[in-house]
Amino acid sequence: MRNLLLLIILSLCGSITTQASHHSQDTAYVKMTLHYFDLYQQGKDEKAYYKAAKQMKDYLLNHNDKELYYTIRSHEVIFDANLGKTYRALQKVNTILKDIEQEKNKDSYVQLINYTLGSIYHLRGNYRLAEYYYKKANEKCAPTDSPSRMNIYSQMAELKLIGSPKEADQWIEKLGDLTRASHNPEYHKAYLMLKGKLYFYQKDRWRFDKIYRDFFSIQRKHPEFDNDGVALMKAMNLAFSGYYQSALQLINADNNEIEALDKPGLRIQIYKMMDRYDLALDEFSKIKVRRDSLDTDMLFDSMTEIDTQMSIYNRTKHMADKNRKMLIASLFTICVMLSLALISIIYHHLMRRRYQKTIEQKNRELSVALEQATESDRMKTAFIEHVSHEIRTPLNIITGYAQLIGNPEYEISPEEHTEMVNSINENSNMITTIFNELLDIAQYSSNKKFVCEDMVNVGSLLKTIIGDAEEKNKGRLQLIAENTEPDDFTIKTNKIALCRVLSQLMDNAIKFTKSGSVTLGFHADKASKTLQFTVTDTGIGIPLAHQEKVFHRFYKVDMFKQGFGLGLSICRKVSELLGGSIVLDKDYVGGARFILTLPMQ
Repeated sequence: MRNLLLLIILSLCGSITTQASHHSQDTAYVKMTLHYFDLYQQGKDEKAYYKAAKQMKDYLLNHNDKELYYTIRSHEVIFDANLGKTYRALQKVNTILKDIEQEKNKDSYVQLINYTLGSIYHLRGNYRLAEYYYKKANEKCAPTDSPSRMNIYSQMAELKLIGSPKEADQWIEKLGDLTRASHNPEYHKAYLMLKGKLYFYQKDRWRFDKIYRDFFSIQRKHPEFDNDGVALMKAMNLAFSGYYQSALQLINADNNEIEALDKPGLRIQIYKMMDRYDLALDEFSKIKVRRDSLDTDMLFDSMTEIDTQMSIYNRTKHMADKNRKMLIASLFTICVMLSLALISIIYHHLMRRRYQKTIEQKNRELSVALEQATESDRMKTAFIEHVSHEIRTPLNIITGYAQLIGNPEYEISPEEHTEMVNSINENSNMITTIFNELLDIAQYSSNKKFVCEDMVNVGSLLKTIIGDAEEKNKGRLQLIAENTEPDDFTIKTNKIALCRVLSQLMDNAIKFTKSGSVTLGFHADKASKTLQFTVTDTGIGIPLAHQEKVFHRFYKVDMFKQGFGLGLSICRKVSELLGGSIVLDKDYVGGARFILTLPMQ
């Protein structure tokens, strides 16, 4: 799809044919433009491409064509991202944004920047941020700008193709509406190719056949079109027809137009159609190895389970091979001893069926293991995104202020020096907190139960927790302690673990409450022999759809808020190790109220 997508990208980024019509009489410019886009499409010769890009930018600045000038700069960003130089690409986006701020009509470039950022994150596998920026680009896109919308719709469909087929179908149909309205058969061919991929992944042979016929009907009517998508459609058709090896040979060939990023997904789908989940799992593992090796420890448990399943499969296969040898030996015996022939045939037939059922069961287990590995990979990606975002910001602040303080050329007042030192300390503490949370979740995951031998005075405990919380609150909110029991009321528990949960709940309440109060309460229910700690705030609250998900690891209602999304997950784990539980009070609507229940000892 690379050639066709380039055609649409040109339209999205300021179509050279339309926007630059006033340059069309300049033959040198036309030649320079064709040479530039040829290098951009090839995406290999970095030195030659940047030389051509500089010539284009110099020409456009001299002719005051800012729109095409920023388009070429956005192309450089995507070129870097295609080469795997993501950090350099993001740095260039930052520079473009600063330059655009100086332009009078800066709003007209917002769509271009959002689409460029979406492309970067799409290429690096960060599908959530890619979707966010593609949708932002779509919001800023003019209703009459059909080429731009076509490209955005196609990219959104690619994002959702495997994980969310219904949503992918919606984006593909939006693309289809525009391609039909444009009366451009080459655009419509791209729509049919996406539709064919969708039906292939859904294993819908009947609908795929119709798309297949329409696709090649366009190809026959327009022999001047390139062969973009032909090999892909043929490979999927071969797989549907049961010619799996021929389909795999076509996909693995180096001399066709199938995108390299499409090949692993196609191979996995064909292996699943063959009921070869071992090969599908192996292909999936290769994808993860190619992506990165930073998350080996996080996926260790899941991969161990998959290896166990593979061992079971191999043992079963060995038993089946052994059984077939026994069957051959039995058939030979039949020739010698006709009297035992019938018994031997029945016996071995039953044994064969038994092992066949075992193999089928193990295949189903391998399918589940593959899904678990996919989910583990998704959680790994989310974890890396969180680490990258949460640690980069405070590190940048610390580095920036440290450079200013250490540079003798900068004159810094005592007040500014104090403010910078305080900011360095604050961000250092933030990084320490992040790593403490990661260490906590690892430690608590390995524990089975806490030793609860500490005698804790509840009144003193509440005052201590309120005092610690006030250091972060700094008088902004009213912090209240409510204890329904006598001042000398004492409980038996693990003090460190209990303080960890209550402090985390108080920190969350202060973080998400702009005004009002946060109340830390305690009540002993002697009838049910339970202890109840409550943390109640007057903050923004938690929507009903997220009230249980907030206890999941790395889950955040607002992905752009500070934090890892581990706090409540740690609280729930610690409460379970204390023999209790923690829930969100769904009946409270004035903010959020968390209830920690522990057994009375």
